[in-house]
Amino acid sequence: MPARLDLTGQRFGLLTVCEPAPRPASDRKGNTWWTCVCECGERITVRATHLRTKQTRSCGCVRRFDLWGHRFGRLVVVDRSAKQLDGLSRWVCECDCGSPAVLRDAWQLRSGDTISCGCALREAQAKFGERATAARRGRRHDD
Repeated sequence: MPARLDLTGQRFGLLTVCEPAPRPASDRKGNTWWTCVCECGERITVRATHLRTKQTRSCGCVRRFDLWGHRFGRLVVVDRSAKQLDGLSRWVCECDCGSPAVLRDAWQLRSGDTISCGCALREAQAKFGERATAARRGRRHDD
């Protein structure tokens, strides 16, 4: 069996390798495991090959979005509610018009799908009539 490569002190993405970790019972192939500390402070155990192949680069914190204070169109994120029954957080935003907006998930903001509390669409409808609603739905007015 080849000697284990010492990864102690090396960085892989946001992870810094601390020490060898015991092999989990679920690993029947004899893989080498390492205890790592993430920049966010979380400690995790990672398979060595996942570190070297860049398959694991953080504890998962990069998947959790911190949107507080960010602006998306007319909306500014002011708070995040606790997780709901469906497991998703709700993002509480304040619109430039002063109205609140609560969005189901971060993708609604990050995708550009939601840019206001609804006031932008109402303004467009008042200015352009039914064409604004049809354009918002991705169809031409005469469809």
